[in-house]
Amino acid sequence: MPQSRFIPLAEELGLIVSVSEWALEEACRCAKQISLIGVSMPTFAVNISALAFSPSLVECVQNALNASSLLPEYLELELTEGVMMDSGSVSIASLEKLKQLGVGISIDEFGGGDYIHGEEFEPAYCRRRSRDP
Repeated sequence: MPQSRFIPLAEELGLIVSVSEWALEEACRCAKQISLIGVSMPTFAVNISALAFSPSLVECVQNALNASSLLPEYLELELTEGVMMDSGSVSIASLEKLKQLGVGISIDEFGGGDYIHGEEFEPAYCRRRSRDP
């Protein structure tokens, strides 16, 4: 099933938070396993739905990192633009906490094939770059 159908279906069925948490845990576990066999570690990106972005996401990220023993600099959360459109203090506070953990943040940019990537993420300032090398 293509992502364009799977994600809306998971959201409609109320499963997107569980799916997002599972994907996060598995990405961290797999990334750690790859590092243990001596492969040069890339950054692993996990797409997080706006519906899964909540104050509990920070705890979920911390738990996944702890369970896998993955260093946070190897994890990048790819957030949808919907998260950034919510200017509420919950979003800003959660983004700040994720930054403090050392996790990378990328923000999908309105489906245009580009994203905003914050190596030193600041909610008020992001550097834009193309997904294509």
